[in-house]
Amino acid sequence: MAEKINRKAVISEPAPEVPESDEELLKRLAKQVNETLKRDSIMVGDQAGGDEGVPDWILTGVPALDFAIGGHCHPGIPGARIIEIFGGESAGKSTLALHIAKKSIEQVQAITYYQDAERVVTPEIIKGAQIDMKRVMRDQPDTLEEAFDSQEVLLEKLKGIDRPVTIILDSIAACSTSAEIDGDMNDVTIGGQARAMSKGLRKLNGDIVTSKVLSIWVNQIRDKVGGISWGDNTSTPGGRALPFYSSVRIKLAKIATLKKTVEPYGCTIEAKIIKNKVAPPLRTAKFDILFVQDKNGSYPRIDLEGALLDWCKEREIIGGSTGRYEVDHRHLYKAQASQFLIENPEYMADLYKKAYSVTFED
Repeated sequence: MAEKINRKAVISEPAPEVPESDEELLKRLAKQVNETLKRDSIMVGDQAGGDEGVPDWILTGVPALDFAIGGHCHPGIPGARIIEIFGGESAGKSTLALHIAKKSIEQVQAITYYQDAERVVTPEIIKGAQIDMKRVMRDQPDTLEEAFDSQEVLLEKLKGIDRPVTIILDSIAACSTSAEIDGDMNDVTIGGQARAMSKGLRKLNGDIVTSKVLSIWVNQIRDKVGGISWGDNTSTPGGRALPFYSSVRIKLAKIATLKKTVEPYGCTIEAKIIKNKVAPPLRTAKFDILFVQDKNGSYPRIDLEGALLDWCKEREIIGGSTGRYEVDHRHLYKAQASQFLIENPEYMADLYKKAYSVTFED
């Protein structure tokens, strides 16, 4: 006799639950948090990374400098970032800042807001850098707080406007605080500039990224107090806030003077990338700055032709011998080869394409 089955005793086991994947868990948590906070700020997966914070890469036209800053993937200056350019006197800090502004105008149709705290950059110098004055706003702030207030108002007005902007403060060392201006010479104001920089950068940092602003801060160097005889015995005014907030820190130093017989006509600059959050740091680049005199006045100019020739010769894109460069099947000295590139822009443009298409390992 078949044994009866007690159906009530048979309990059907529930189907095993499929474990939630990490991506599904993150998406669910992000959705719940965003709904609770009533905002859409938490990103998951591919949205959480990438280059959305760098909308534009500005090529300076100096290949060695562009690759030293941006690396092999994105040579050039990163937009929507804070850049510090610092160095000693006559190291080309203002010249490089204006040159970057010029390239941002040419490449991404940016406008420039130049804060001249040193009050030394004349319209002739800006025109000498071949910058369209119609795209430049100039300001001469009296205090560091006034410089920050002006930038804050400008960034507020830029919200909702899809237009790249280059803001240059030249220089931090020349900016006094309001306490120094309003007080007496005997008042102790130690640390005032550092506190103002820290507070101001905290307020501006978020808007700089969202407003597509290339923020360039020109700074000087000072000797450290105490007579340190080892390591780097220099520092920069304004405390540590700017080095922390900067994505790229470029240290410029004049290493040689270029002369024809007795008269100097330029200088060689070495740029060292002290800090870099967009590519490997501590790379160096060398380029020349020429002293130009013409009917428009006297002004400095980065030797783009010479920088291109040196880069292409080092990478064997063009040939040449000691002191000469093979250009258009001719071996010319540097000055002659540079003049040939100036007179033949199509040849120079083709050379630029070859220079920036080469990848290499140092």
